[in-house]
Amino acid sequence: NYDYLNTHSLHHAPAWWTAQTYAFGHQLSYAHFGWATEGNYTSDAAAHRPVFNFVLSNPALFDGFDPVEQVAVLVDSAATRVGKSTSTEVLSQMLEHHIPAGLVVAGDELLFTKVLTADELSPYQKVYVPGDLVVEGPQRAVVEAGMAAGRVEFYSSMKQVLSEITPLIEVLESEGDVLALPRRKVEGGRTEVVLHLVNRDFSQAADDTRPQGRVRVFVHDSLLEGIDQPTFELHAPEPTQQDEVTVRRAANRAGYVVEVRNLDMWAILHISG
Repeated sequence: NYDYLNTHSLHHAPAWWTAQTYAFGHQLSYAHFGWATEGNYTSDAAAHRPVFNFVLSNPALFDGFDPVEQVAVLVDSAATRVGKSTSTEVLSQMLEHHIPAGLVVAGDELLFTKVLTADELSPYQKVYVPGDLVVEGPQRAVVEAGMAAGRVEFYSSMKQVLSEITPLIEVLESEGDVLALPRRKVEGGRTEVVLHLVNRDFSQAADDTRPQGRVRVFVHDSLLEGIDQPTFELHAPEPTQQDEVTVRRAANRAGYVVEVRNLDMWAILHISG
């Protein structure tokens, strides 16, 4: 929204949006110039340069990585059309609790033409149905069969989800909101994982993120399946962050505790064997 950016004199906000976009595995092309209601928007290239230089200089951290999806949320097209689906809200709650979630879609003739199959449910530990189940016919039978097998359930709360799965990622400590998103690549018999850490504590008044002095994250062993004797390396657009990480084996838990100091806008933890 160019009017919003102009009104609040924001230049670093689009760079912050770009970091989040790449953390989700997408790409964002920002506009250098845009029409606005009152005065035209012209971006500040210096504000964007660190993020885009970081992406362009580190293709090995992005290319070939797929999202890690531990659970899924059902998008029931019929329920969406009549306002009986809360899939967006449920996905937001998953994100806030660092549960990597995917989508499975039960289509219809108006919104999505695809047909849900049983094979689409199998990759996930659990598939949650938000709101009412409206879909009919063979797709409803697929969902109900998944419920009978214990893989599909109606969503009630995050407390329910956390009681049924073992989270792959936990943010143990932070000074503000942190987005933690894992992605995985398996290529030539080699497995790599990247964990995107995006500082979501953005100050509109300062037009920048507030640096977080200490972020501690737990990484479960199951996320690192296929990686023997993992090594952890931190990468960030801010050069001063490169060595600001320590890793130790968790006490009485199957995984590692990673501590990142001075998280600025965005950092990527690369884990390989």
